[in-house]
Amino acid sequence: MRPVRSLFSFMALAALGGFPSLTQAQTRADATGTITAPVATYFQMSPGISNPTAISKTTQRRFPLDARQLRFDGEIASRHMPLFVRPEQANEPARLRIRYISSVAVMPEGSRMRISVNDTLLAETLIEAATEYKTLELEVPAGLLEAGYNAISVSTHHRHRVDCSIEATDELWTQIDPVASGVFFTSAKDHFSKLDDLAGLPLDKDGAAPISVYVPQGSDLASIDRAIRAAQMIAVKADFQKPKITFSREIEPAPGIQLMVGTIAELRARGIETNLLSDASLSVSGRAGDIIRIAVSGATTRNIDENIQRLSAEPASQSETGTASGLRAIRAQKGFILGSESSISLKEMGIPTQDFNGRLFKTSFNIITPADFYPADNGKATMYLDASYPAGLLTSNEAIVRINGKVVGASRLTRSAGDSFTSRPIMITLKALQPGFNQISLEIRTATESDKDCNPLSLIDTPQRLRVVDQTRFGLPGIARASHLPNIGAIASAGYPYVDQPVPVTLYMPKPDFAALGSVATFLARASITSGKPILTRISLTPPDATTGNAIIAGAASEIPANLVEHFGIRKDRLPISWTKAGSVKGNGAEPVKSAPIRTAPDKISRGPIQSDAYLVTSTISNETILVTRKPSAETSILAAPEISETGVASKFLNGLSGILQRTVGYSSEQLSFLHGGKERFEVGRTSKLLVAQQQAMAGGKASWLLLMAADTAALQKEMSALVSSQSWSQLSGRASVYDPAASGMNVWNDGSSYHYALTDHSFNNLTMFAAGWLSNNVQYYIIVMILFCVIFGFFTRKLLNRVGVQQ
Repeated sequence: MRPVRSLFSFMALAALGGFPSLTQAQTRADATGTITAPVATYFQMSPGISNPTAISKTTQRRFPLDARQLRFDGEIASRHMPLFVRPEQANEPARLRIRYISSVAVMPEGSRMRISVNDTLLAETLIEAATEYKTLELEVPAGLLEAGYNAISVSTHHRHRVDCSIEATDELWTQIDPVASGVFFTSAKDHFSKLDDLAGLPLDKDGAAPISVYVPQGSDLASIDRAIRAAQMIAVKADFQKPKITFSREIEPAPGIQLMVGTIAELRARGIETNLLSDASLSVSGRAGDIIRIAVSGATTRNIDENIQRLSAEPASQSETGTASGLRAIRAQKGFILGSESSISLKEMGIPTQDFNGRLFKTSFNIITPADFYPADNGKATMYLDASYPAGLLTSNEAIVRINGKVVGASRLTRSAGDSFTSRPIMITLKALQPGFNQISLEIRTATESDKDCNPLSLIDTPQRLRVVDQTRFGLPGIARASHLPNIGAIASAGYPYVDQPVPVTLYMPKPDFAALGSVATFLARASITSGKPILTRISLTPPDATTGNAIIAGAASEIPANLVEHFGIRKDRLPISWTKAGSVKGNGAEPVKSAPIRTAPDKISRGPIQSDAYLVTSTISNETILVTRKPSAETSILAAPEISETGVASKFLNGLSGILQRTVGYSSEQLSFLHGGKERFEVGRTSKLLVAQQQAMAGGKASWLLLMAADTAALQKEMSALVSSQSWSQLSGRASVYDPAASGMNVWNDGSSYHYALTDHSFNNLTMFAAGWLSNNVQYYIIVMILFCVIFGFFTRKLLNRVGVQQ
């Protein structure tokens, strides 16, 4: 009877006008031009329907990008956004909504926006500069969306109202509202019943996939560790690019995933609907836009662990389904993989040949280098430019290549009579790349003499100034392969060195509350998505010491023991006052966690007075309380460089020598920093929100400690949600990275030194490349080797000349 009832409900809702109607842009031809957003009723509840599961419901699928990624800067910009469509939704009514606002400098007569779905143009509309948001709504034609990944493409073309200079292009922008924009599906088939459906989970207003983990009263630390692994498994299987994990003792009413982990008996005892659970390891139930309940269970805790491991090992069946443009869009978002002696063209990345008539051409793409890539000045990457331009361009124009926001290569357009070239090389040092994610940008300036005598109206229909062919390629030469630490970028790109470890990573939180736990779980989930495997953890209430291997330390700056912070080369007196003033930790040892309620556990802690060098720690996420002995103060890390006096003849001589080598040989100040006392100590700015740092464990060897620190645990959880977005996550690198929303990018500290190397390729070619790269990153040793070589060469030359003598 349910199929009949569903069909009746579907027909009744259509008769009542429950489906959305679009008064404008009914056809593709009508959708071209400036479109005024219609007022539409998305659905109406049909009275008299007893089965609510058969009622059509409108669900918003927001774009999987945040506000920064939905900002279109400059004269031209484009975004290709992947959208996963479940098979049940492919033939359902869908509507695309774009809510946007543009700069007042944008010329409405010469600026436009194009919207496409799976490379099919839906609309092209003029962009009107305004102080209020405008809304564009389009009906998606039936059959255009397919099951799996699809691509929603938005591109903008801006022209300036009054200024024709290249610098004025920075004033041009269009911002899409990430909260109100997206694709709206109207369907009665919006039920989630398996893991593969989760790729179509509606995102929250921040573009994140919310996962709320239910932690009932009385849960022990082992069950919380198990829940962290299960949350990672779900994030990996659903391929969430921005997970947001929270923990709660109550069932959260907000839409999203509600995760419950426990034995079947435990879940039933806690009131979980028993009809959802059987002997199966996993159950998924819920509707899009509402709570989706996921229960991971088993007969015993060992069965749960085995089930999580088995589910994690199974490949995601939806990962390679969808349209060609949709699969290309998801690969472009994650980054195209490039290895040694490989290249990729704009055409292969879905960037077509472009004719440009503005003043500053821009295009960008993302690549992924191996996690064990060793960046150094031992080779050159190359941008092979295929382009042409007519006569009339200024000879001061140039093509510029940026990697991760930094200018790394350029080539002048020197022929005023015009030129056409194929595979013109723009050389880039391999040191500019980092292991993992890299954003490559190509900018070409096309200024003319007429731009100086500016007539903005002439920009509406100007002749072509540039043609960039889609055969333009970016290529890598042979690269050195050597895993090295510290390297936060390797964690972000492959979970190295914490993934695939037989011993769980120690997770220490001085204030073990849900905010700190949620921030760490979110970080681990984002790292596990890139590696494809969950990272095993073990929560500890005692600070890590010389016996601890891999560890993650997370919490507020005022609560993390000073000796642990200094172990990462960071002095607390160099942190912002707002980070340390509240509840400051005194001395180098740990102090009681004042914000956590202290509960005694007579069965675990001996009775009697607590000594001054010990303190109680009670987890607010479990009932466990332990006695912790104060750890002795550790020596200051070698990362904290000694204070350097700028006075004295020796100091002036070394600074002068550094300057000469920079000017004549081409060494950078970072390479020659050993001449003036080493690297400067890393400092955190006043507007910084979150610090991520890596250092060798006290136990030495390959073991690494990771520090996640903010002003307090609430801020740690809030800023972690922003850090794991693609734009910020991709910038994590070096020994330490600081997230600052007020800055244009991540503040990265990389002093060039490493405490662990592991060659993954022992071939002669890789050994020589690694040796050359290591010497380029440690110039002082290179200089010593060259001096020794010259001395040896001179010595043997003199000996040879003495033996030959002078013949008369």
